[in-house]
Amino acid sequence: MRSTTLTARTANVRAVLRHFTPNKRQTGLDQLFIRIYEDNVAGKLFDERFSLMNQSYMDGQTQLKAEIQTLQQDIEVQERQIENLEQFIQRVHKYEDLQKLTP
Repeated sequence: MRSTTLTARTANVRAVLRHFTPNKRQTGLDQLFIRIYEDNVAGKLFDERFSLMNQSYMDGQTQLKAEIQTLQQDIEVQERQIENLEQFIQRVHKYEDLQKLTP
């Protein structure tokens, strides 16, 4: 029973971790940058302001990429730890009803 609960929690944690990444934020920033670029081309935004926003966008993208990479590595570490724990629990279940010890 405990193993089933752990497996369900493991699946839940994996799903949450996969969806909770800055990838969506990065996509949103990309779309925002496209709109700002279009405004600059249309003359609605001064070149100096666009340049400042562009630099800010590039800095943000660099930070997001680093954060995404770090989070992906953390997810991989957590998944390995979960797999190791599940294997340990299976081994414990194998020996929990041990009836006789042999010398």
